[in-house]
Amino acid sequence: MLPSIYWYEIKMRPFNRVGVAGTFSQFHIGHEKLLKTAFDLGEKVVIAITIDDMIKNKKYSNKIPVFKIRKNNLISYLKKNNLYERAIITTLKDNFGTAITDKDQDAIVVSTDTYQGALKINEIRTKKGLVPLVIIVIPLLYSKDKIPISSTRIRAGEIDRKGNIIKKSSN
Repeated sequence: MLPSIYWYEIKMRPFNRVGVAGTFSQFHIGHEKLLKTAFDLGEKVVIAITIDDMIKNKKYSNKIPVFKIRKNNLISYLKKNNLYERAIITTLKDNFGTAITDKDQDAIVVSTDTYQGALKINEIRTKKGLVPLVIIVIPLLYSKDKIPISSTRIRAGEIDRKGNIIKKSSN
């Protein structure tokens, strides 16, 4: 007699390799949602972290931790959530990273803010003879003031990593 397999024992992920990218500076709940979506959908997840040279022109760049700290924070999150073994961490040295050359990557997870970049990646992949990536778009998360949560807003001291408004003290 063959053993039975219950449906909840099978956890199929539809994609072989899913990519995400970002600075991952002030790590917030939007980053968590991006990563959770990627890991829910992919057997492996390529996480491209922006190098220090690419963040010099970002607003409040002096408050962005250096690459090594951002990478270590990301690794801590992945280990805490039992995801590290399925992660492939790379550096992002341009706007596209390995997404335009990786034959094994079959999907990319982006936010509505970065969707246009994913379209450009697919345009480049097509020109190189690679299969376009399936683009999974997740909506932005909003803070209590109905404005999107972002690392820039956290660096500005407007909100915390969960989207709560930070009250300014009046002097």
